[in-house]
Amino acid sequence: MNQQQPNDSEPAAFAAVVACAIIAAVVLIFTSLSDGDVRSPETWVYRYQTLIAGVLAVAAALATVWQMRASDAEQERRHRQTQRDTRRSDVFAAKRLKAFLPTAARENARYIRAYFDADERKPAKHGMRLFARTVTEEFQQALLDVRVTACFHLLPHDVFEALENCKRLAGLTLGSGEQAAKIAADNPKEAEDLQRQLEESFMETLEREAHRLAELLDQWTLEFVAD
Repeated sequence: MNQQQPNDSEPAAFAAVVACAIIAAVVLIFTSLSDGDVRSPETWVYRYQTLIAGVLAVAAALATVWQMRASDAEQERRHRQTQRDTRRSDVFAAKRLKAFLPTAARENARYIRAYFDADERKPAKHGMRLFARTVTEEFQQALLDVRVTACFHLLPHDVFEALENCKRLAGLTLGSGEQAAKIAADNPKEAEDLQRQLEESFMETLEREAHRLAELLDQWTLEFVAD
């Protein structure tokens, strides 16, 4: 992160004002001491009113410069504190995201793969399909979690794209039954076969995208937190 360079003209201007004020005061004092007629304050003020006004003007300018510098320093301090607080908040959000979403993505992909690897001849195949749908539903909820939405403004394009792809594919997988029913409304057996085909197609793509999302999240959070 680039830091703002200090403005060298401000210290120089401040030093010049201080020097002018000191010189004016010294001149006023020496002039007064060299003048023999200083018994009357009215006479003294009248005689040196221009010089006195100059000294007061310099003093006022000095006070103004000091106040401006103090105000600028306070604003800079608050700005840096806000940046530090924002950074801490963003890092905390990224750590929360990494703590659960990559695991949920890999778990979803693992159970989908287990379903595809299961023997078609075994009765457990149907149960694994239902379980894969349940895990996909849980993964869909994880993708909508507040811990994910809290990081939307931080995610790079490739991570956000993978996230949206997983949302879309999870929705298509879980909604494949409705799609099949609309297509084969008059044939329940055909609708059931079509639903399975659609589910398997979406799940296969979701498995790959879930793995991709988990890897991208691991890499991004590691770099973001370490930055």
